[in-house]
Amino acid sequence: MKKIYLYIRLTLLSAVFIASVMGALSWPEPDHALPTSISYSMVPVIVVFGIIAMFLLFGIQVVNPLRFGKFYAPNWYRNPISIFQLPQFFHFASWSFITSGAAYFMVDLIKFHTVDISGPFFVGMGAGVLFGLKLIQFFLPVLFYSDESDGHNGG
Repeated sequence: MKKIYLYIRLTLLSAVFIASVMGALSWPEPDHALPTSISYSMVPVIVVFGIIAMFLLFGIQVVNPLRFGKFYAPNWYRNPISIFQLPQFFHFASWSFITSGAAYFMVDLIKFHTVDISGPFFVGMGAGVLFGLKLIQFFLPVLFYSDESDGHNGG
């Protein structure tokens, strides 16, 4: 039964990839007159923003009296859309951003022989959230089960 969530995640990520490729193919050619160096310098800022957002969200959960207990560490074999397990949702969402960014990056290289800012932005957002989730598990272990056998079946 656990593998069903892996298949659901991979199917949804495939759909995200296909939709992103189709969306990127419908865009006009990027305008090279725009100053892209300013835009590319914002990608590390977006990564840091993703990390800070995870710390804010889960930092609030430390003192939230209405929290639904502890969380499981992000895992490909758990329900990605459970409202009781926020890390599972953000893990899936971050991989959706990375998948979408990879699709935009690939289409830009193949169709336009250049890299527009869309691909690195999406990859930066996803990487920031993923890295933030890893840091949260390290710095706020009180929020997570210490072992996969603890607790209930994941909601």
